[in-house]
Amino acid sequence: QKRSISLFTGIGLILGLSIGSGIYASPGPVLVRVGSGIAALCVWLFSGLLVLLGCACYAELGAAFPGNGGEGLYLLHSYSFDPDANIDNPANNPLGSLLSFLFVCTNVLVARPCSLAVIASVFGEYLARLVPVLHSLDMLPRILGAILIWLLTGLHISSNRLSTLVQDVFTILKLISLLLISIWGFVYLYDHPEYDEAHNFSQQAWERTSTNVGNYAIAFYSALWAYDGWSNLNLVTGELKNPSRNLPRAVLIGPSIVIIAYLLVNLSYYLILPSDTVASSTSIALDFGNHVLGKTASSIVIPCIVLGSTFGAANAGIYTGARVTASAALRAQIPSFFAQSHIHHRISSPSSSTSTATATPVNALILQAILASAFCAVAKFEPLVTFYSNLAWFFYFAAVLGGILIMRWTHPEKWAERPFRVWLPVAIVFCCAAGGLVVFSVYERPLEGVLGFGFLAIGVCVWYVREMWDES
Repeated sequence: QKRSISLFTGIGLILGLSIGSGIYASPGPVLVRVGSGIAALCVWLFSGLLVLLGCACYAELGAAFPGNGGEGLYLLHSYSFDPDANIDNPANNPLGSLLSFLFVCTNVLVARPCSLAVIASVFGEYLARLVPVLHSLDMLPRILGAILIWLLTGLHISSNRLSTLVQDVFTILKLISLLLISIWGFVYLYDHPEYDEAHNFSQQAWERTSTNVGNYAIAFYSALWAYDGWSNLNLVTGELKNPSRNLPRAVLIGPSIVIIAYLLVNLSYYLILPSDTVASSTSIALDFGNHVLGKTASSIVIPCIVLGSTFGAANAGIYTGARVTASAALRAQIPSFFAQSHIHHRISSPSSSTSTATATPVNALILQAILASAFCAVAKFEPLVTFYSNLAWFFYFAAVLGGILIMRWTHPEKWAERPFRVWLPVAIVFCCAAGGLVVFSVYERPLEGVLGFGFLAIGVCVWYVREMWDES
C-alpha cells in the first residue's frame, strides 16, 4: 500500500478531529468548574500548552515507530527492562504487551466509538435545531447522529481518496468559521461600548474562582476534549508520506493553530455571554449567535457552522479509529477478521498504465459504526468525556513513560538511532501533568474512574487467559 497522506492532509486530520464538537460544548463546563472567565481562559491556555508537550513527545514516538496504531504500537515495543533483550519481539516485553492489548481493547470497544458518538450527537442536536418542530423529539438528535455515522462509514468504504478530500475541504471551512466567530464577538463589542451584560471578567467573578484542585482537573478534561485530535495523526503514521520529516511538523503546526483559534473563540464567548447563560447552555455557539447576529440569522448560520465542524470531526474520527482496529488485528491482538481490507486502485495519470493502491479496513469500519451508534443512544457530555479522558490520558502517560523515558534508560543505543528526539524535561513534565490529571479527576469523579479502571481490570483478565491459551 502506498503512503497517501500528505503533510497538508496530515495537518487536516489533526485539525479535523480537534475542531469538532468540543469548542461548542466544553466552554460551559469549563466555566462552571473554575468560576471565572480569567480562570477559564487559563485552563484553555494551559491545556493547549500541555497538548504541545504531548505533541513533541508523540513526534518522537511516531518517527521512531512509523506504522499505524499509535499507542498500541508504541506500548508493544516499550517497557522492556532487560538491556540485552530484543524490544522488537513482544515475547521479551510482557508488560508492554499487556498495556498494548489494554489500549487496543479500550480504543476499539470504548474510547473511539464513545468519542465519535459524542461528536455525532452534537451534529444531530444542531441539525434538529434547523427544524424547530422536530427539535422537540428527545431522541431525534441521537438518531440523526447515528445516521451521520453510517453515512460517513459508507463514504470511507466506497472511496479512501474521497474521504481524505472531504477532510481537506472541511478543515479549511472550520478554520474560517472559528475566525468568523472571533471577529463577530470583537466587532459586537466595538459597536456596543456600553455593553455590560457579561460579568465573567469582573471582580465578582474573580471572587467566585474555584480553589478546588479536582474542579480544575475536570475543567482541564473538558478543554482537553476539545483539543483531543492532537494525537490523531500518530494512529495512521503508516500511511503518511515521509513520516520522519512530516510527522513532527504536522503535530506541532496543527495544535498550535487550534490553540490560537480556541483562545480567540472562548474570549468572544466569555466577553459577550453572561456567566449563567454559559453555565447552563448546551449550545453555546447558538446563544452567542443570538446576541451578535439576532435570533433569525443565528438560527440558520450558527447551526450550519457547527454542522460543518462536527461533520469534519466525525469524518476524521472514523478514518483514524478504524485504522487502530485494523492494525491491532494485523498484530493478532484481536481477530484477524477485522484486518480485512478493500483495495482501491487508481490510475496515476491518463497517459500512464501504472496505478496506486490504497486499502480501506471495511470490517473495522463496520464494527466502529455499530459501537458508536450504540453509544449515541446514551450520550451525555460531561460523564462520557470524563470516562473517556481518564482512559485516554492514562495511555498518553503510559506511552511517553515507556516509549521515551524508560527507553532512554534501558536501551540508550536504540533511542540514539531515532530520527527525532524530544528534550527530556518535556517528556518528564508531560508525564507528571498527565498522571496528575488522571489522579485528581478520579478523586473528583470516582464513579467514572471506577468504571474506567474496572474496564482495564477486565482487560487484564482477558489478556492473561489469552496468553495462557496461546502457551497451551
